Amino acid sequence: MESEKIPEKIDLMAFMSRFMKVLSKLWLLVLILALVLSGVSYLRARSSFVPYYESKAVFSVRSGFGGDESLGSAYYYDNSATASLVSAFPSMLGTDMMRDMILAQLDKGYINGTIIPAQFSDTNLFELTVRSTDPEDAYQILCAVIKCYPQVMVYTMDAAQMIIRQEPTIPEEPVNRFSGTGALVKGLVLGLVLGMGVVTLLALLSRTIVDANELKKLVNLPVMASIPFVAEKKRRNSKQIVLSAGDDPGLAEALRGLRTRLHKHLSDTEGKVVLLTSTVPGEGKSTISINLAISLAAEGKRVALVDADLRNQSVHRMLGTKPRKGLMDFMKNSKLDVMENLRKIGSREVYYLSGESTSKRYYNIDSQAVERILDTLRPAFDYIILDSPPCTVVSDAALLAKHADAVVYVVKQDYANETQILDGITSLHEHGAALAGTVLNAVPRRKGGSGSYGYGYGYGYGNKYGYGAKKS
Repeated sequence: MESEKIPEKIDLMAFMSRFMKVLSKLWLLVLILALVLSGVSYLRARSSFVPYYESKAVFSVRSGFGGDESLGSAYYYDNSATASLVSAFPSMLGTDMMRDMILAQLDKGYINGTIIPAQFSDTNLFELTVRSTDPEDAYQILCAVIKCYPQVMVYTMDAAQMIIRQEPTIPEEPVNRFSGTGALVKGLVLGLVLGMGVVTLLALLSRTIVDANELKKLVNLPVMASIPFVAEKKRRNSKQIVLSAGDDPGLAEALRGLRTRLHKHLSDTEGKVVLLTSTVPGEGKSTISINLAISLAAEGKRVALVDADLRNQSVHRMLGTKPRKGLMDFMKNSKLDVMENLRKIGSREVYYLSGESTSKRYYNIDSQAVERILDTLRPAFDYIILDSPPCTVVSDAALLAKHADAVVYVVKQDYANETQILDGITSLHEHGAALAGTVLNAVPRRKGGSGSYGYGYGYGYGNKYGYGAKKS
């Protein structure tokens, strides 16, 4: 018997994370949509509003056989006759005879109004009301009805007499007033519901990584660290991102976990070269490379950091220094001394190479030159970190991965699409990369977390990037 496929459950926390992420980007559009629909609803209500005017007359009804009232008339006020007259009124108005008489009085081809009879409870009084869009028409129609109705009434109600008690007048103000509040509120609510519906749909369709479990399940690799989100620290009057002088316990702990797992991964092979890459620009790969290098140096290790992203040499910029000789220079000129061009970070034994970026998109990594540089660095350092470009943008990461003893794949929380991540991992795997694991970056801190930041900068490559437009 074929087992039924159990539908995958929706992770409520992951969905809420995506929902808030989408809402944070689209809240202004949701608000604009609500305001626009509110305005449209108001305008529609205003344009369709029709004022109505009412002209009224009050009558009493009496029945009998006539005679002289001073000698004792046989007429008497009759409540039941009034009720009968009111109930028969609509059918009498519908007769061709009554209609033709009213139209003749009005000298028009139509009756622009509605005639409404109503009896005052338990009395012989009834009221005729004519409602029309024109105050003059309301008055004229009522006058025509008063004049013509007695002539028709004699055919239906014997010995009944209508006595007018309140004369009709021309109405001065409409009986209904326009109020746009309801229309405004209705449109606003509709806009908010539609906007939130779009946000919910986008959140459901979003296929990004929001936690370590999702990442591990997707790529089937260990998550070596979850790096907390670190705010930007910038120099005054400068756009350069610089290191923070303070310590961030959360960041420090995550980096200690990452370096411990790297130690364990490299211990069997005695490897030294660690390559960090990501799926797309803006995932904080260079940030983690620098922080990892500093963390390893704090343990007493000698570390060399090579900025291997030829089209976006960002390490020197993130450290607030000017470019010098970089990987491109050593690839072009094999006579340059690598050791002489290393620059030190702070007081610990951590050095880096970072030069000018190239604008040539077709320029690829020279594997022989890279191996020559690594051969120079290996005897002098305990660790060599290669900060490579994103692996789905150019092929450099896959080419550099051949020289690495361990490849760490950086994934920014709720950023790159799952399909893109899988493409990047697959590309590295097909090129024989020694994938050690992944790092989930920019994980939101829980409430009560540390407010200080260690070695922290913002995540991203700025407004311009050598590979093309920045991911939105």
